[in-house]
Amino acid sequence: MLICCVNLVAASIYVFMNFIPVPSFVIIIGQTFWQLSHGSPPFIYLALNKSIRCTALESVGLGSLLHKQQLQMFTTTKGQASNISIQIESNF
Repeated sequence: MLICCVNLVAASIYVFMNFIPVPSFVIIIGQTFWQLSHGSPPFIYLALNKSIRCTALESVGLGSLLHKQQLQMFTTTKGQASNISIQIESNF
């Protein structure tokens, strides 16, 4: 939806410019959205798609951030020690 909205704004401005003379700031806004419509999809995919994000992090050598980490805690209650193991999963 985000990608479509950027494309919609860019296309609407360019269609509008074909039929009505517009000031230069509208041309600049249209050009900016045209560039965003071509450059924003990878960033939107990386932000919203977990599998693409994980693959991208692994390809640049940051895959270790994705693996589960284990946290161990030792507690004592009334003279007895107990070992608690907690699995922490990364949200990347």
